[in-house]
Amino acid sequence: MFALFANFSIAQTLVPTADFDRVSVRQSFNIILVPSDRCEVVFPENLQLPEDLEIKDVISVDEGILTIAIPASIRSWTHRGELPPIRIYYKSLTSLTLSGSSSAISEQTVRINAGTFQVNLSGSSRAVLDVTADRMTSRLSGSSNLTLTGRISEHNFSASGSSTINAEALEVNESRISLSGASNARINTQSATGSVSGASILNLNPEAQHSVSRSGTANIRGGSGVATQNRTTPTNQPAEITLSATILEQISSAMAMVRDVTVGSIGAATNATDSILNIIYGDENIVITMNPDGQNVTITRTTPRNATRVVTTTTTTGARRTAITATTNRTGRFNPRYAGVDFGFGGFGQDFFRNTLPNDYEDMQLRLSQSFVINLNLIDYGIRLGRSNFGIGTGLGIGWNIYRFLEHDVIPSKDRDTRMFVIDRFDPNVEDRSYRKSNLRSSWLRVPLFIQYQNSRRFTVSAGVVGNIRLGASAKQVWTNPGNSRRQRFVNRDDFYLNGFRLDTELRVTHRNLGFFAAYSLTDMFLNNRGPEDLRAFSFGISFKY
Repeated sequence: MFALFANFSIAQTLVPTADFDRVSVRQSFNIILVPSDRCEVVFPENLQLPEDLEIKDVISVDEGILTIAIPASIRSWTHRGELPPIRIYYKSLTSLTLSGSSSAISEQTVRINAGTFQVNLSGSSRAVLDVTADRMTSRLSGSSNLTLTGRISEHNFSASGSSTINAEALEVNESRISLSGASNARINTQSATGSVSGASILNLNPEAQHSVSRSGTANIRGGSGVATQNRTTPTNQPAEITLSATILEQISSAMAMVRDVTVGSIGAATNATDSILNIIYGDENIVITMNPDGQNVTITRTTPRNATRVVTTTTTTGARRTAITATTNRTGRFNPRYAGVDFGFGGFGQDFFRNTLPNDYEDMQLRLSQSFVINLNLIDYGIRLGRSNFGIGTGLGIGWNIYRFLEHDVIPSKDRDTRMFVIDRFDPNVEDRSYRKSNLRSSWLRVPLFIQYQNSRRFTVSAGVVGNIRLGASAKQVWTNPGNSRRQRFVNRDDFYLNGFRLDTELRVTHRNLGFFAAYSLTDMFLNNRGPEDLRAFSFGISFKY
């Protein structure tokens, strides 16, 4: 965007307009905002517009709103690359609205009318603005992006979807925040209130005092936590209560299972009910409050799934040192983190994870690098074992096995006389065929049962069994005939005497949303006396979690 704006075309079309203090831009137009003593719009001559459309058709001023947009009657509009920027000269502004893939940049500090400015971004729009104002409101949605510099006394902003606000270079006295979805905000403020939810992330400057609530897997980074309230000290409470460095170290040790500790404000509480410490442990929020007895501290720990864990401990009052005691109480549903998609390689053989075959079935050698396993793990459910990091999980999914044979001229079939699984070779009467590939496919309904260990670093280890019920099977062969490059296909749908039920052992190791899995079958691949004996399926690969 910046490179295009720097190469602004000299050839221009100037369009004087009526006075306006609001700007609305849609579609993929790019604009530069320039403060001036007049209102006018300058279009570059090389601006690509739809056929039979003139500049006057895309610009209008109505009730103080300048609108630049393609008329609704034009249903489609294609152009090459980003459009050259349109320069908008204005006297003062109260609002800027961008939608679609439009973008805006302020050439100088935005001149504000009545000290209040509002920005609305949606779609994939972008804006880079330098603002000095008493109050500003920013609303973002979709995948929009807003970058701000300057100084504002009061900033109210909300972001949803995957939108981003970068305001680290904007000095703000007071911020009111609302983040949801997977939005992201970086702000520089003296104080902040509001809420963050979903998978949103709020990054605060270290000095910021905040009382921002969290829900879902939202994360608050930086800041100095809940600001100390100025209250009258009761006569029956100590005038000042502090936590020593030794006590803090012991508290951290007692909660060592959580990650990325960042200590916020360590202040003197003038009242026993004040919050005296706020700690951010990665995705978890810790608030330490003093109990009414003036001796004990209650640590409330909120996890991403809103489960609360409480640690009670003894603090230091005056010159007296008391040993710390800590107990934890875990509640909340156990999330087994099983649902997702697996992609890997699979095979079968008589030896552990090797494609070894009986003498009569050597033609079943596989191309392991082209034999795939795909599992779609649709749902999961878990139960925590007591107060530990262990739980039992189950779920439901669908799996597909695609075994590609090393020799392309073989195909699985059933011998109707011997009622056995056999591997047939090509028809000798058509030896001129050029065989491209041959494979055996099967689909399965999967029901896992496993025990899982997990910690707050989102590291999990699962071990258990998976029951598989066969849904279908087919054999496919592809070839070309002499003198004809068009591929011919033969598909045979049958059960091939495959076992209708398969029981696998499975091991999974996962960190966050990426993991590894390996599975080995405990049951024979084929029915008894209907195919090669002691043939076990195996698979391994990577998994992606929802």
